[in-house]
Amino acid sequence: MDCRLRKWRDQPVRLAQSAVKYQPGTLRVYHKNKKMKAIFIAFDEAYYERIVEKLQLLNCRGFTGWREVQGRGSKTGEPHYATHAWPSIASAILTVVDDRRVDIVLDELHQMDVATPKLGLRAFVLPVERTI
Repeated sequence: MDCRLRKWRDQPVRLAQSAVKYQPGTLRVYHKNKKMKAIFIAFDEAYYERIVEKLQLLNCRGFTGWREVQGRGSKTGEPHYATHAWPSIASAILTVVDDRRVDIVLDELHQMDVATPKLGLRAFVLPVERTI
């Protein structure tokens, strides 16, 4: 393994060449070898707490959530505009998980969607190039 020695805060630190990008004054570790995926979940606001609980049960600790978003499904979904004509409100969550967990999370979300199809729930998987 090709390693180099850099000083960080006056302490020598051994860094792997392939996993580290060094900039003066900072130490940033980019996880290049670990495959990660981002899952964007858009859903009716009624699902919010249940989805957060599901993610915790599946050991998906980190996420970013938006309580009120607006949108409309591309096929049969009713608009979620939070207006008098369309009073429904949508929410969204973005979580980044290990590649091996994606199918498990999608299966759980699909079961929720099948149980209550009128509420609407969609999930989109995106590749994560790099993280810090």
